[in-house]
Amino acid sequence: MAAEEPVSFTTAYAVHQAVERLRAAVKPTVLHTFFRAGVVGRVSQTRVRLRRHRPWIHNGFEPVFSGAFATRDGLTRLDGRFGLHPMVRVYLGFWYGILAVMAGVYTMAALQGGPMRDTAIFVAVLVVLAAFPAVMVRLGRWLGRHDVDYISDAVRRALDPPRGA
Repeated sequence: MAAEEPVSFTTAYAVHQAVERLRAAVKPTVLHTFFRAGVVGRVSQTRVRLRRHRPWIHNGFEPVFSGAFATRDGLTRLDGRFGLHPMVRVYLGFWYGILAVMAGVYTMAALQGGPMRDTAIFVAVLVVLAAFPAVMVRLGRWLGRHDVDYISDAVRRALDPPRGA
């Protein structure tokens, strides 16, 4: 999965039909597919957010599809991107923001001539704390490496007309 690449699914159905077909194929919550794998999420004309559910496994860094339906040139399209869940982005921003504050406070203390006995330890801790979420994102993407195809196939099955129609 390339990070944040735009993706588009086209269908011959009208927008309201496409929304209903996709909504029927997607479970609204994990409770509807607790012991089975499936695609879970919210579907409306203006907002679609889908993720793959696996029983007994949670991957907070899995790819999530976010998009919306639109009509262009007489065709209905579901345009969006696969990426991290927005709350994961907020969490990562908060994490790195706290690290920046820590580094800034330490740098200011060092510039003012404060005691810097543990400089190497502090720098090592900052490096580890900076690397940890990056490693978790990479691991999450690796664990979810087939999720983009899984979600895309479910969307295509829902939006493609039946064979022979």
